[in-house]
Amino acid sequence: MDFPQASVENYVKIENAIRDKITVFSLCLWAKISRNYSSIFAYSSQQYDSEIAVFLYENLALDLAIKKIWSQPQDGPTISAYDSWHFYCLQWRNNDGLIEIYQDGIKLGTKHKAVGYTIPSNGIVVIGQELDSYGGGFDSNEAFQGSLASLNLWRKFLTVNVIQGMASGVINVNGDLFQWRNLRNHVFGHVNIRERSEAEIPEYRVQILRNEWCGNNVHEAFTYARFIRSKEMDGYTWRCVTPAAMLDENMCYDITKNSTLYYTRNKKEELLGIN
Repeated sequence: MDFPQASVENYVKIENAIRDKITVFSLCLWAKISRNYSSIFAYSSQQYDSEIAVFLYENLALDLAIKKIWSQPQDGPTISAYDSWHFYCLQWRNNDGLIEIYQDGIKLGTKHKAVGYTIPSNGIVVIGQELDSYGGGFDSNEAFQGSLASLNLWRKFLTVNVIQGMASGVINVNGDLFQWRNLRNHVFGHVNIRERSEAEIPEYRVQILRNEWCGNNVHEAFTYARFIRSKEMDGYTWRCVTPAAMLDENMCYDITKNSTLYYTRNKKEELLGIN
């Protein structure tokens, strides 16, 4: 998703985006940022225009605001090489107010904000703009310019292993609170959507390599590598699947353990070794 200019006209906006109250979350995304001092993500309620907000300051300090509690730029942490693709995760929990910020699977720093607070449901998600009112009050001086991919929100703290796995492209897990695919029909202005065209992102590069492996090693007309889950399996697993198993849900599918729609049950090591 490309934001070619920092303009109040270019943004993504979804009303009633999150249906549950939030006491803990993880927010992860790929970003290539063309302009510092800009807003990446915001979640707004009638109570606070910035219930959750991700903002990059001029000194490259990446801040996660909760309950409109902002940090000073000098308090960091700062990111590196912001103008090339990197994987960022920011997470918060209310029992102790802990915030953790990661770049490419490496923890940059921690903070504490909004201990005991509960973020209300049914607010507005805005991508690419900083908010000064409920879902609005945009300012072009704080608008995002650059590219985003695979932005997801979970109702839990992610483990370091999962964050590092997503950063390296080994795994790709969709958010259980908010998912990247929810955004495509809520674009405003000159925001361009590209379909898996960034070979620089490990997530997409690994996907292409694993698709090729499935095509070369499975005796079916068409098979694709996908990250799947099942109640009968231990967590998430890469498998080669037929088109009949694939939904418009990116890379994560519910497939029963004995399904004939996927292959390589005993060859997951080969797929996991492709990265």
